Amino acid sequence: MTWTYTDPSDGPKDAVRFIVGDIDTDDQLVSDEEIFFLLDEFSDVYVTAASVAEAIAAQFAREITHSGDGLSFSGSDLHKHYMDLAERLRQLAKRRKRAGAGPYVGGISWAEREAADKDSDKIPTAFRSHMHDHPNTSKNVHNDPLKGEQW
Repeated sequence: MTWTYTDPSDGPKDAVRFIVGDIDTDDQLVSDEEIFFLLDEFSDVYVTAASVAEAIAAQFAREITHSGDGLSFSGSDLHKHYMDLAERLRQLAKRRKRAGAGPYVGGISWAEREAADKDSDKIPTAFRSHMHDHPNTSKNVHNDPLKGEQW
């Protein structure tokens, strides 16, 4: 089992390590192989980081409270910390996913309309403005600024 870290921009594995705080070479929490396994399962860095945080929490859930020489260590505190982190990361992953989704409003710029009209691979539009107007009648003479024709 290996453990490596350079910086979060080096790739998804290092991004996951950075997000969960597993960047101390002297206190390694999960292996590269474990992170790669979860990245294969989830592909999203934040969902993977949440799963890694839960895996780390599971490690600390097994620990008992130790105290001595005025110092104490509580595995349950670390378990709670990593479970809270996992929940925050899952919420962040949901917000990020929703932020990229939304309705598309096309045809609101002349350049976009002209580019769409020139795209030979595009399925022809079923509806257009003025499609029911009658050409060459005095009431309904319209100029199409893209085509430079009057109809």
